Amino acid sequence: IIKNSGAATSTFAGGLSLGTGGLNITSGGLYVDVGDVTFDQKLVVNGNVGIGTTNPSTLLEITGISNWVGNTTGITASVVGANSAINNGGNFRVLSNTAQAVGIGGSLTLGGYYVNSAGGAVDFAQISGRKENGTTSNSNGYLQFATRSNATGENEWMRITSDGNVGIGTTGPTAPLEVKAAK
Repeated sequence: IIKNSGAATSTFAGGLSLGTGGLNITSGGLYVDVGDVTFDQKLVVNGNVGIGTTNPSTLLEITGISNWVGNTTGITASVVGANSAINNGGNFRVLSNTAQAVGIGGSLTLGGYYVNSAGGAVDFAQISGRKENGTTSNSNGYLQFATRSNATGENEWMRITSDGNVGIGTTGPTAPLEVKAAK
């Protein structure tokens, strides 16, 4: 536990290292490699913070997260920032690190717990921004909306293409609004 217990100040030339690489404080920053660190008050960082990366490019960069469990009630996470106009990157960005190809892009999945014989959690819906083609230097993309059916799993039900066509029940709309009957 790191705890603020008074006004004492210590200076260590070249930084401070505790344990076997668990906590390392240098002029380059604070690095936590193993174990848990609890801050009694707050951690103030002037610069970028990285979790799962040693070279964060934004104020907070989280790489390689597989599961995040937050508060059990109320808001789990908030992203607050100045208004972001179109083409400014947005306030919250979800990117895929898979090589470019048709259908590759970032997704936001919404789900929750449900009761069945196995218990557990399930994805109920997904909103994705995906690449329309595999062409280098062509950034055409589409917005995809999918929901889950108990019988068939997740299915795409609506798409907005790079040219603004909206398809409901079709993944290749050729008109400003194209609606196909459900299967």
